[in-house]
Amino acid sequence: MKKRSLIICSILLSAVLLLNAAGCGTSAQQKPVAAGKTTDLMTAVNAAPVDGLKTDDAFRNAYLSFAASLLKESYAGSSDSRSVLLSPLSVMTALAMTLNGAEGETRTELEEVLTRGESGSGAAFGREELNRYLYRYYKELPSSERSRFFFANSVWFKEQDSGFRVEEEFLRINKACYGAEAFQAPFNEETRNDINGWIDRKTDHVIPKMLDEISDADVMFLINALLFDAEWENPFGSNTILPQPFHAINGAQQSVPMMFSDESLLLLDSGTVGIMKPYAGDKYRFAAFMPLDETVDFSQYVNGLDAAGIESLLNSVTRKSITLTMPKFSVEYGEDLVGTLRRMGITHAFGDADFSGISKGDALSIGHVLHRTRLDLDNAGTKAAAVTVVTMTRAAIPMPGEITAVRLDRPFVYMIIDTAQMLPIFMGTVTAVP
Repeated sequence: MKKRSLIICSILLSAVLLLNAAGCGTSAQQKPVAAGKTTDLMTAVNAAPVDGLKTDDAFRNAYLSFAASLLKESYAGSSDSRSVLLSPLSVMTALAMTLNGAEGETRTELEEVLTRGESGSGAAFGREELNRYLYRYYKELPSSERSRFFFANSVWFKEQDSGFRVEEEFLRINKACYGAEAFQAPFNEETRNDINGWIDRKTDHVIPKMLDEISDADVMFLINALLFDAEWENPFGSNTILPQPFHAINGAQQSVPMMFSDESLLLLDSGTVGIMKPYAGDKYRFAAFMPLDETVDFSQYVNGLDAAGIESLLNSVTRKSITLTMPKFSVEYGEDLVGTLRRMGITHAFGDADFSGISKGDALSIGHVLHRTRLDLDNAGTKAAAVTVVTMTRAAIPMPGEITAVRLDRPFVYMIIDTAQMLPIFMGTVTAVP
């Protein structure tokens, strides 16, 4: 069976310096670096072991709340109602690493959006707990030959000649909690090529390029990359791919390659019907669902998704013989998430920001939160990649009857979840088949 590579990559762009240290502020001391060269500095940093926190209801609810809001606001911001594809884990990780340098109202807003409590307002826990939760969650995500998961992080910061100075604790905690590498570079064309090359390697060449340029105001990049490479436990037969109609959100009827299989994991509640399909080893599953009533407006349906509803649905799976019909499809998505995150409640980080935990000598703000993804799903398995780039700059900017089949032949929501915690690593919508 053809091997699948699914990846996620997140880049957090900002500014950092480096020194010997241990831990999960004083400014770090930099070694001079030759112009045009990138120097790996993290080997000089000794980070203390992290006491990770096991996933519990507080983290699960915060993660699902963030994921649901990210999907709703990204979909709402897509004026042409095109299909979206997001990695909430990638975006959360990028912002969590940024949060380690935030203070004051900037910190408060980021904590509230990333760790929102069950009441829907206020932070359920702080950034220290978020670091520990994510540290352990990453450690416990399984990986095997036929269902592989991999992650990597790195910090890129402008060489000392720029006058930029970074707080050593910021670097230390991102190494301790996220295993980040660190590179000092002149932030020229060669640096851009080095960063794109790092992304290309860590994403198994699925996303070969992310940065088109580095501006004079940019001072640091933090990069998170995730790789998921999975085959289906029960593959679709290659001889069962037949042209079938798909009813797009704009009312058009498309003729698309549909796949057929016998499945046993049904998702069903009062307003939703869907399916779960395991990847090899059943450590990860593909989940897809849509309104039970096909006359329901799909945009309103997506807008109604929340943490409690998603958790209830994913945990309500029942075993039943089901025939599955679904399209073979590929999705590419790219967006600057600044507008989405503003609608979710983050404002100070993009303007009147306090990132003194990164550098006390420079006024910094987030310039962009670029998110680029790709997913290919066929009869053999799934290949996907995501990159999140946070750019830090010097501040300037009723129940139905018997269900015997599920046909995903109209707009639907889908996720790739880990079966231990039932949390989505990827999530998206298909409103038309490309």
